[in-house]
Amino acid sequence: MPNKIQYGENKWVYLKDTRFIHIYLIVDGKTHELFGFTNNDAIKWTKVDNDFDLDSDFSGDPIMLQNHSSKGQITLSCNENGQAAAYGEAVIKRQKTYALGEIPTVGLKVVNDNNNKTVDLPYAFAQKEPDGGITNSFDNSEYTFLGWNFDVDQDSGIVL
Repeated sequence: MPNKIQYGENKWVYLKDTRFIHIYLIVDGKTHELFGFTNNDAIKWTKVDNDFDLDSDFSGDPIMLQNHSSKGQITLSCNENGQAAAYGEAVIKRQKTYALGEIPTVGLKVVNDNNNKTVDLPYAFAQKEPDGGITNSFDNSEYTFLGWNFDVDQDSGIVL
């Protein structure tokens, strides 16, 4: 349940507290909580494929396609020298040096206790080294993970 303060009839202020947002990297069954993200877009996620696509046939009649794909993408925007960036580099190194018979996937999980939302990407690979650059300000690195069994879960409390 979100933290909220009622200040009038049907008027609420919602408090979002970053202490209650947790981002985890799971490697070989070991869970590591990540820290050291940029101020604004710390983490982004998306389901790669649409659940439904609409097209039309030769005569213009609609055709609907339901896709049961579970491909997903999570992007971590890390402070240049932060702990999360160090883990991102470790994942990339692991992918470059794994031995025959190993599968170097990792898992990512976001738990937001402010709104009871969970984002899960249990099987993922880092897409590539982050793009680079040097500025006279704080630099960041974005690590994009692609994978499958992607799921976003949030109980809105509404039943249709």
